[in-house]
Amino acid sequence: MNNLKNLFWEPSLLFKELKEKPTWLLPFIIICVVSIIFAFIMQPVQTQLMILNIPEDSVASMIEQTNKFKLVGFSLIPLFTILKLAIVSGLLLLGTYIVTDKLKFKQIFSVVCWSNIILLLGGILNVFILYLKGVDTINDPTDMATVGLNIFFNTKSLGVALNALLSEISVFSIWYIVLITIGLMIVGELSKGKAIFVSVFIWLITVGFKVGLTAFGNQFSL
Repeated sequence: MNNLKNLFWEPSLLFKELKEKPTWLLPFIIICVVSIIFAFIMQPVQTQLMILNIPEDSVASMIEQTNKFKLVGFSLIPLFTILKLAIVSGLLLLGTYIVTDKLKFKQIFSVVCWSNIILLLGGILNVFILYLKGVDTINDPTDMATVGLNIFFNTKSLGVALNALLSEISVFSIWYIVLITIGLMIVGELSKGKAIFVSVFIWLITVGFKVGLTAFGNQFSL
């Protein structure tokens, strides 16, 4: 549990340990367990959004189908989680190859796993705010992001893509980038400037992919 404490109070100590002894199982388990809990808690919200976009006479069958396959969806969360973490780790590793060959995949994977706990905190706060406001107040997917820069704008006028982009920029995402940067500096022995460049660049790629998927999904649903 010292690693978990160091993540918040002394991340440099955590990453020094990960350089010598990469560990990822504990943060991975935490991420998966919390994500499954999120999926369970957020099911009424997802149902609310689906009901808004289908004919009234199809609501009952839609809810029945959702309940039938929800356990399958929950069981796939660990698989999708490890794939997501592995892809981000692979991108970071490729990004660092330009300047160093000292990093190993297991090292960067452990850095990414531990750093993602911070994004998980943002998710917890987001869910808390959503339920504090009330599920019945959610009338659009843009209503589901409550901790990013999008909260300072009229989300309905921003458009889906811009809203999705701004929703990814938050205190937690900045904190995450800072941790990845520190990890690259300590584990990969990168200079501060190079570590910042790689971490921000890869973060922008992953955010761009998510925004693109959101925009595509919105067009498909129209």
